[in-house]
Amino acid sequence: MPQSWREMDEFEEIDLEDSRVTGWRYEMPPGRLIVTIDARLVPRAGPPSDRPACLVFEEVELADGLYPSAEALESWDDDVPRVDTLARLRREDDGSYHFDAFWGNISVHCASIRLELDDSSERSAA
Repeated sequence: MPQSWREMDEFEEIDLEDSRVTGWRYEMPPGRLIVTIDARLVPRAGPPSDRPACLVFEEVELADGLYPSAEALESWDDDVPRVDTLARLRREDDGSYHFDAFWGNISVHCASIRLELDDSSERSAA
């Protein structure tokens, strides 16, 4: 049975449905897909806030449905926002990850996924 992002420990106190995709890139080697987002933090105590983060897919064998970042952003009309939300991220029974975006359905066959929060904004405020 597919596992929703809501059931994954990596996303505790994060709301991916309200996080905004700001870009993506491939790193070859080692075969890594990095999706940059403004992650919506929803702590148990305190108000929600946004923080830059990276959703990192490790050891990617295949990423289907995701345009090259620059090409995707240049191909849209000015009326269409150049960012998007990450909808329905889930891990399928075969180990692949899937999510939906306004440009289509994305499938990533990889070894693992992790979220890296950018803490530089916290350090600069200190």
